[in-house]
Amino acid sequence: MIKLTIPVSKETFLDPTFNPFVLGLFKEYGIPYEFVRIKCDMDLRANQYASQIQELIDHGISLDTTSVDMALAYPFHALHIEYRKESVKWNGYLTHLKSFLDGFNMALVIRGVKTKDQKEALERIGIQYMEGPLYKELPAPTLIQKIKETL
Repeated sequence: MIKLTIPVSKETFLDPTFNPFVLGLFKEYGIPYEFVRIKCDMDLRANQYASQIQELIDHGISLDTTSVDMALAYPFHALHIEYRKESVKWNGYLTHLKSFLDGFNMALVIRGVKTKDQKEALERIGIQYMEGPLYKELPAPTLIQKIKETL
């Protein structure tokens, strides 16, 4: 299954009409909620947004974050962090973070992977989800055609 990932700003996410709009839009166009991932590039410290987050999750929408604090405080599905130059400490951190997140059924995604060597180094320590300019972008018509071919 291919999921549509939608990056959302803090202002948009905190708008009180966000959840009703998103849920209504996908319902109107018949887009299954399970096909959607919302990536939140923000840090919310208060638990006052827990019900809003839970409502999206209850509908089957996956939530990703770029904040370790958010990943620890809320039931997100993935944590996205930027690639850093390989070192013993960095690799140890990623290894332990991945193990910890796996225990909560959360994926660890490393962003900004630029070279085959970086990709292979991450794979050696067990990282399986990466994104970055190493992977070529497919134009929408090509992607749609590839999806149709697999059906």
